[in-house]
Amino acid sequence: MRFENNPDQSIVYYSVGESKQKFNDEILKKELPYAILTMRSNMTNEKMEQLIGYRDAKDDAGLHQIKLNDSITAAVDAGAGQRYLHFVKGNWSIIVQASSIMNQSAEKPALKLLNLIEKYGLPKTTGKSTIYITVGKSKGSLNNVFKWQLNDKYYQLDAHSLTTALKMLSSLE
Repeated sequence: MRFENNPDQSIVYYSVGESKQKFNDEILKKELPYAILTMRSNMTNEKMEQLIGYRDAKDDAGLHQIKLNDSITAAVDAGAGQRYLHFVKGNWSIIVQASSIMNQSAEKPALKLLNLIEKYGLPKTTGKSTIYITVGKSKGSLNNVFKWQLNDKYYQLDAHSLTTALKMLSSLE
């Protein structure tokens, strides 16, 4: 693990290396992180809202709807070889992006996310929040992005694994 800090931003990089290293060792900068947790402060609410990029369910008017489970219906949008599912759960706007060219499913990761949220929960927020999942993985990809506000701070978790992301989020205080 390595940590960067300045008065307006703190970043923690989590990685798994070949050998044990000291905290913040310079060699850790060469490793691919499996997760990055960022906390930013000294921002206006307007700037935080802009970074979070919340999308309201009202924005989905006219789009095809599919039922993910008994309580969640998602809007389906497509274009340029991509398929997007959008739904809202509590204060969280969730978008799952999949490649229709690569025959990727957006529904399966959306259902996996809902199951993980049921099991682990989501962090406490004081504003609108977003989750953006890009289906598919490659070495070093951080395809699961969670953005939220808690009081006067902006948080973002970028993670390679959806399961790891939800486990990490459940442990935040």
